[in-house]
Amino acid sequence: MSAVPVNVLNDAIGTLLAGSWANGMLFMLVITQVWSYVVAFPNDRIWIRALVAFMVSVDFVATFNAFAMYTITHWGDPAFLAVQNNTIPVYSMTMAVSVICMHFFLVYRYVVLSKNYFIAFVLVALACTAFVGDSLATWSVVRFTALADRPKLKTFATIWLSASSAADVCIALALIWEFVGVKSSFAKTKSLIRRLIKTAIMTGAITASMAIVTLVVYLAKPQSNICLTFGMCIGRACTLTVLYNLNMRNSSGNYTSSAGRQATVSGNNVPLESGFAFTHGTHHRDATAVNGINVHQMSVVHVDGQESARDDDASFDNKHRGRELV
Repeated sequence: MSAVPVNVLNDAIGTLLAGSWANGMLFMLVITQVWSYVVAFPNDRIWIRALVAFMVSVDFVATFNAFAMYTITHWGDPAFLAVQNNTIPVYSMTMAVSVICMHFFLVYRYVVLSKNYFIAFVLVALACTAFVGDSLATWSVVRFTALADRPKLKTFATIWLSASSAADVCIALALIWEFVGVKSSFAKTKSLIRRLIKTAIMTGAITASMAIVTLVVYLAKPQSNICLTFGMCIGRACTLTVLYNLNMRNSSGNYTSSAGRQATVSGNNVPLESGFAFTHGTHHRDATAVNGINVHQMSVVHVDGQESARDDDASFDNKHRGRELV
Protein backbone atom coordinates (compact mmCIF):
# COMPACT_ATOMS: atom_id res chain seq x y z
CA MET A 1 0.00 0.00 0.00
CA SER A 2 1.55 3.29 -1.12
CA ALA A 3 2.00 6.12 1.32
CA VAL A 4 -0.46 8.98 1.16
CA PRO A 5 1.21 12.33 0.38
CA VAL A 6 1.44 14.66 3.38
CA ASN A 7 -0.35 17.50 1.59
CA VAL A 8 -3.30 15.21 0.89
CA LEU A 9 -3.45 14.20 4.55
CA ASN A 10 -3.30 17.85 5.61
CA ASP A 11 -6.22 18.77 3.33
CA ALA A 12 -8.31 15.76 4.30
CA ILE A 13 -7.51 15.18 7.99
CA GLY A 14 -5.37 18.04 9.28
CA THR A 15 -7.93 20.69 8.41
CA LEU A 16 -10.73 18.70 10.07
CA LEU A 17 -8.59 18.21 13.17
CA ALA A 18 -7.80 21.94 13.35
CA GLY A 19 -11.46 22.84 12.85
CA SER A 20 -12.58 20.37 15.53
CA TRP A 21 -10.09 21.72 18.06
CA ALA A 22 -11.00 25.35 17.34
CA ASN A 23 -14.68 24.43 17.60
CA GLY A 24 -14.00 22.71 20.94
CA MET A 25 -12.14 25.70 22.38
CA LEU A 26 -14.95 28.05 21.39
CA PHE A 27 -17.48 25.67 22.91
CA MET A 28 -15.60 25.89 26.22
CA LEU A 29 -15.94 29.68 26.00
CA VAL A 30 -19.66 29.15 25.42
CA ILE A 31 -19.84 27.07 28.61
CA THR A 32 -18.08 29.77 30.66
CA GLN A 33 -20.40 32.47 29.28
CA VAL A 34 -23.45 30.30 29.97
CA TRP A 35 -22.30 29.83 33.55
CA SER A 36 -21.90 33.60 33.94
CA TYR A 37 -25.36 34.13 32.48
CA VAL A 38 -27.06 31.55 34.71
CA VAL A 39 -25.42 32.95 37.84
CA ALA A 40 -26.15 36.59 37.00
CA PHE A 41 -29.65 36.22 35.54
CA PRO A 42 -31.45 33.25 37.14
CA ASN A 43 -34.81 35.03 36.75
CA ASP A 44 -34.34 36.38 33.23
CA ARG A 45 -37.33 36.35 30.92
CA ILE A 46 -38.30 32.85 29.92
CA TRP A 47 -37.92 33.36 26.17
CA ILE A 48 -34.32 34.54 26.63
CA ARG A 49 -33.49 31.57 28.86
CA ALA A 50 -35.13 29.27 26.31
CA LEU A 51 -33.10 30.85 23.49
CA VAL A 52 -29.85 30.38 25.41
CA ALA A 53 -30.69 26.76 26.28
CA PHE A 54 -31.62 26.01 22.67
CA MET A 55 -28.50 27.58 21.16
CA VAL A 56 -26.21 25.82 23.65
CA SER A 57 -27.93 22.50 22.85
CA VAL A 58 -27.33 23.07 19.14
CA ASP A 59 -23.68 23.88 19.91
CA PHE A 60 -23.33 20.64 21.88
CA VAL A 61 -24.72 18.60 18.98
CA ALA A 62 -22.40 20.33 16.51
CA THR A 63 -19.33 19.91 18.73
CA PHE A 64 -20.07 16.25 19.50
CA ASN A 65 -20.69 15.65 15.78
CA ALA A 66 -17.28 17.09 14.85
CA PHE A 67 -15.27 15.42 17.60
CA ALA A 68 -16.96 12.02 17.65
CA MET A 69 -16.97 11.47 13.90
CA TYR A 70 -13.68 12.97 12.76
CA THR A 71 -11.32 12.59 15.71
CA ILE A 72 -12.60 9.40 17.40
CA THR A 73 -14.93 7.04 15.55
CA HIS A 74 -13.58 7.52 12.03
CA TRP A 75 -10.15 9.02 12.67
CA GLY A 76 -7.91 8.25 9.68
CA ASP A 77 -10.63 6.20 7.95
CA PRO A 78 -10.06 6.72 4.18
CA ALA A 79 -13.48 5.35 3.22
CA PHE A 80 -15.24 7.75 5.62
CA LEU A 81 -13.20 10.73 4.43
CA ALA A 82 -13.69 9.89 0.75
CA VAL A 83 -17.35 10.98 0.76
CA GLN A 84 -19.47 13.79 2.18
CA ASN A 85 -21.03 11.72 4.96
CA ASN A 86 -23.78 12.69 7.38
CA THR A 87 -21.35 14.70 9.48
CA ILE A 88 -21.33 17.49 6.89
CA PRO A 89 -25.13 18.01 6.76
CA VAL A 90 -25.32 17.99 10.57
CA TYR A 91 -22.54 20.60 10.77
CA SER A 92 -24.21 22.70 8.07
CA MET A 93 -27.71 22.72 9.59
CA THR A 94 -26.57 23.32 13.16
CA MET A 95 -24.63 26.32 11.91
CA ALA A 96 -27.68 27.59 10.01
CA VAL A 97 -29.82 27.34 13.16
CA SER A 98 -27.24 29.14 15.31
CA VAL A 99 -26.81 31.92 12.75
CA ILE A 100 -30.51 32.63 12.31
CA CYS A 101 -31.08 32.62 16.09
CA MET A 102 -28.35 35.24 16.48
CA HIS A 103 -29.74 37.31 13.62
CA PHE A 104 -33.28 37.29 15.01
CA PHE A 105 -32.00 38.21 18.49
CA LEU A 106 -30.04 41.19 17.17
CA VAL A 107 -32.90 42.31 14.92
CA TYR A 108 -35.18 42.24 17.96
CA ARG A 109 -32.75 44.56 19.75
CA TYR A 110 -32.81 46.87 16.74
CA VAL A 111 -36.62 46.93 16.63
CA VAL A 112 -36.79 47.78 20.34
CA LEU A 113 -34.42 50.68 19.75
CA SER A 114 -35.75 52.11 16.52
CA LYS A 115 -39.29 50.87 15.88
CA ASN A 116 -38.22 50.92 12.23
CA TYR A 117 -40.08 47.88 10.94
CA PHE A 118 -39.10 48.40 7.31
CA ILE A 119 -35.38 48.11 8.03
CA ALA A 120 -36.13 45.21 10.37
CA PHE A 121 -37.98 43.46 7.53
CA VAL A 122 -34.94 43.88 5.24
CA LEU A 123 -32.65 42.46 7.93
CA VAL A 124 -34.96 39.50 8.54
CA ALA A 125 -35.14 38.89 4.77
CA LEU A 126 -31.32 38.69 4.61
CA ALA A 127 -31.25 36.31 7.58
CA CYS A 128 -33.91 34.08 6.02
CA THR A 129 -32.10 34.11 2.66
CA ALA A 130 -28.96 32.85 4.41
CA PHE A 131 -30.95 30.12 6.16
CA VAL A 132 -32.60 29.00 2.91
CA GLY A 133 -29.24 29.00 1.12
CA ASP A 134 -27.73 26.87 3.89
CA SER A 135 -30.68 24.46 3.77
CA LEU A 136 -30.35 24.06 0.01
CA ALA A 137 -26.60 23.49 0.32
CA THR A 138 -27.27 20.83 2.96
CA TRP A 139 -29.81 19.16 0.69
CA SER A 140 -27.23 19.13 -2.11
CA VAL A 141 -24.65 17.46 0.16
CA VAL A 142 -27.17 14.75 1.06
CA ARG A 143 -27.96 14.24 -2.61
CA PHE A 144 -24.39 14.42 -3.98
CA THR A 145 -22.07 12.67 -1.52
CA ALA A 146 -18.93 12.37 -3.63
CA LEU A 147 -16.17 14.93 -3.05
CA ALA A 148 -16.00 15.40 -6.81
CA ASP A 149 -19.55 16.79 -6.63
CA ARG A 150 -18.66 19.59 -4.20
CA PRO A 151 -18.46 22.24 -6.96
CA LYS A 152 -22.20 21.69 -7.49
CA LEU A 153 -22.77 23.44 -4.16
CA LYS A 154 -21.18 26.69 -5.30
CA THR A 155 -24.40 28.55 -6.07
CA PHE A 156 -26.14 27.64 -2.81
CA ALA A 157 -22.98 28.13 -0.72
CA THR A 158 -22.44 31.57 -2.25
CA ILE A 159 -26.04 32.62 -1.51
CA TRP A 160 -25.80 31.21 2.01
CA LEU A 161 -22.51 32.76 3.13
CA SER A 162 -22.94 36.04 1.22
CA ALA A 163 -26.38 36.66 2.70
CA SER A 164 -25.16 35.67 6.15
CA SER A 165 -22.22 38.08 6.10
CA ALA A 166 -24.43 40.82 4.61
CA ALA A 167 -26.94 40.33 7.42
CA ASP A 168 -24.14 40.54 10.01
CA VAL A 169 -22.82 43.78 8.58
CA CYS A 170 -26.23 45.40 8.04
CA ILE A 171 -27.48 44.55 11.54
CA ALA A 172 -24.29 45.98 13.05
CA LEU A 173 -24.62 49.17 10.98
CA ALA A 174 -28.32 49.55 11.91
CA LEU A 175 -27.52 49.25 15.62
CA ILE A 176 -24.60 51.65 15.33
CA TRP A 177 -26.82 54.19 13.56
CA GLU A 178 -29.30 54.10 16.44
CA PHE A 179 -26.61 54.37 19.10
CA VAL A 180 -24.92 57.27 17.31
CA GLY A 181 -28.25 59.12 17.37
CA VAL A 182 -28.38 59.00 21.15
CA LYS A 183 -28.14 62.45 22.78
CA SER A 184 -26.96 62.92 26.35
CA SER A 185 -24.96 65.51 28.27
CA PHE A 186 -23.65 62.95 30.76
CA ALA A 187 -20.08 61.75 30.20
CA LYS A 188 -20.70 58.30 31.64
CA THR A 189 -23.78 57.80 29.49
CA LYS A 190 -21.71 58.74 26.45
CA SER A 191 -19.09 56.22 27.55
CA LEU A 192 -21.76 53.52 27.77
CA ILE A 193 -23.02 54.34 24.28
CA ARG A 194 -19.48 54.11 22.92
CA ARG A 195 -19.14 50.69 24.55
CA LEU A 196 -22.39 49.51 22.93
CA ILE A 197 -21.19 50.79 19.54
CA LYS A 198 -17.88 48.95 19.98
CA THR A 199 -19.76 45.76 20.85
CA ALA A 200 -21.96 46.06 17.75
CA ILE A 201 -18.89 46.52 15.54
CA MET A 202 -16.99 43.61 17.07
CA THR A 203 -19.83 41.09 17.05
CA GLY A 204 -20.83 41.93 13.49
CA ALA A 205 -17.27 41.96 12.18
CA ILE A 206 -16.28 38.62 13.70
CA THR A 207 -19.14 36.52 12.32
CA ALA A 208 -19.12 38.32 8.96
CA SER A 209 -15.37 37.81 8.56
CA MET A 210 -15.64 34.12 9.36
CA ALA A 211 -18.40 33.66 6.78
CA ILE A 212 -16.45 35.56 4.10
CA VAL A 213 -13.23 33.62 4.73
CA THR A 214 -15.14 30.33 4.59
CA LEU A 215 -16.73 31.30 1.27
CA VAL A 216 -13.47 32.52 -0.30
CA VAL A 217 -11.56 29.38 0.71
CA TYR A 218 -14.38 27.13 -0.52
CA LEU A 219 -14.57 28.86 -3.90
CA ALA A 220 -10.78 28.65 -4.25
CA LYS A 221 -10.54 24.95 -3.29
CA PRO A 222 -14.04 23.42 -3.35
CA GLN A 223 -12.84 19.81 -3.01
CA SER A 224 -10.68 20.55 0.02
CA ASN A 225 -11.72 20.53 3.69
CA ILE A 226 -9.83 23.74 4.43
CA CYS A 227 -13.05 25.76 4.43
CA LEU A 228 -14.38 23.58 7.26
CA THR A 229 -11.54 24.77 9.51
CA PHE A 230 -13.25 28.18 9.60
CA GLY A 231 -16.83 27.07 8.98
CA MET A 232 -16.96 24.78 12.01
CA CYS A 233 -16.50 27.79 14.30
CA ILE A 234 -19.24 30.06 12.92
CA GLY A 235 -22.05 28.56 14.98
CA ARG A 236 -20.09 28.88 18.24
CA ALA A 237 -19.24 32.50 17.41
CA CYS A 238 -22.96 33.22 16.97
CA THR A 239 -23.82 31.77 20.38
CA LEU A 240 -20.98 33.73 21.98
CA THR A 241 -22.33 36.91 20.35
CA VAL A 242 -25.75 36.42 21.96
CA LEU A 243 -24.27 35.50 25.36
CA TYR A 244 -21.85 38.41 25.35
CA ASN A 245 -24.66 40.86 24.65
CA LEU A 246 -26.75 39.34 27.45
CA ASN A 247 -23.91 39.29 29.96
CA MET A 248 -23.15 42.98 29.39
CA ARG A 249 -26.18 43.80 31.52
CA ASN A 250 -26.12 44.26 35.28
CA SER A 251 -27.96 41.91 37.66
CA SER A 252 -31.23 43.79 37.17
CA GLY A 253 -31.15 43.15 33.43
CA ASN A 254 -30.14 46.66 32.37
CA TYR A 255 -27.13 47.94 30.44
CA THR A 256 -25.39 50.16 32.94
CA SER A 257 -22.52 52.49 33.54
CA SER A 258 -21.76 53.98 36.93
CA ALA A 259 -19.74 56.83 38.34
CA GLY A 260 -19.02 58.61 41.59
CA ARG A 261 -18.62 62.32 42.16
CA GLN A 262 -18.49 64.96 44.89
CA ALA A 263 -21.20 67.51 45.67
CA THR A 264 -21.31 70.39 48.14
CA VAL A 265 -24.23 70.44 50.59
CA SER A 266 -24.40 73.11 53.34
CA GLY A 267 -20.78 73.99 52.77
CA ASN A 268 -19.53 70.39 53.13
CA ASN A 269 -18.06 68.14 50.46
CA VAL A 270 -20.11 64.94 50.42
CA PRO A 271 -20.03 61.91 48.11
CA LEU A 272 -22.78 61.77 45.54
CA GLU A 273 -23.22 58.26 44.14
CA SER A 274 -24.81 58.00 40.75
CA GLY A 275 -25.64 55.22 38.36
CA PHE A 276 -27.06 55.14 34.86
CA ALA A 277 -29.27 52.37 33.53
CA PHE A 278 -31.18 51.58 30.37
CA THR A 279 -34.62 50.80 31.75
CA HIS A 280 -37.70 49.10 30.37
CA GLY A 281 -41.18 50.26 31.29
CA THR A 282 -40.01 51.52 34.70
CA HIS A 283 -41.81 54.59 36.03
CA HIS A 284 -39.42 56.37 38.39
CA ARG A 285 -40.48 59.51 40.17
CA ASP A 286 -40.44 62.35 37.63
CA ALA A 287 -39.93 59.82 34.80
CA THR A 288 -42.85 59.97 32.42
CA ALA A 289 -41.58 58.63 29.09
CA VAL A 290 -42.21 55.07 27.97
CA ASN A 291 -41.62 55.20 24.22
CA GLY A 292 -37.94 54.45 23.73
CA ILE A 293 -34.87 54.25 25.90
CA ASN A 294 -34.50 56.30 29.04
CA VAL A 295 -31.23 56.73 30.89
CA HIS A 296 -32.23 57.11 34.52
CA GLN A 297 -29.94 58.61 37.12
CA MET A 298 -30.37 57.93 40.82
CA SER A 299 -28.34 60.14 43.14
CA VAL A 300 -27.88 59.43 46.85
CA VAL A 301 -26.64 62.38 48.91
CA HIS A 302 -25.19 61.75 52.39
CA VAL A 303 -25.84 64.70 54.75
CA ASP A 304 -25.19 64.57 58.52
CA GLY A 305 -25.42 60.79 58.65
CA GLN A 306 -28.71 60.73 56.72
CA GLU A 307 -29.37 59.73 53.16
CA SER A 308 -31.69 61.44 50.75
CA ALA A 309 -32.43 60.27 47.24
CA ARG A 310 -32.82 62.42 44.20
CA ASP A 311 -34.01 61.25 40.79
CA ASP A 312 -32.66 62.82 37.64
CA ASP A 313 -33.61 61.80 34.14
CA ALA A 314 -30.82 62.01 31.62
CA SER A 315 -32.95 61.38 28.61
CA PHE A 316 -32.16 60.53 25.08
CA ASP A 317 -34.25 62.26 22.49
CA ASN A 318 -37.96 61.38 22.43
CA LYS A 319 -37.25 58.53 20.06
CA HIS A 320 -35.19 56.63 22.65
CA ARG A 321 -36.94 56.37 25.98
CA GLY A 322 -38.19 53.63 28.35
CA ARG A 323 -37.13 50.49 26.41
CA GLU A 324 -34.64 47.75 27.15
CA LEU A 325 -32.08 46.61 24.60
CA VAL A 326 -32.76 42.88 24.78
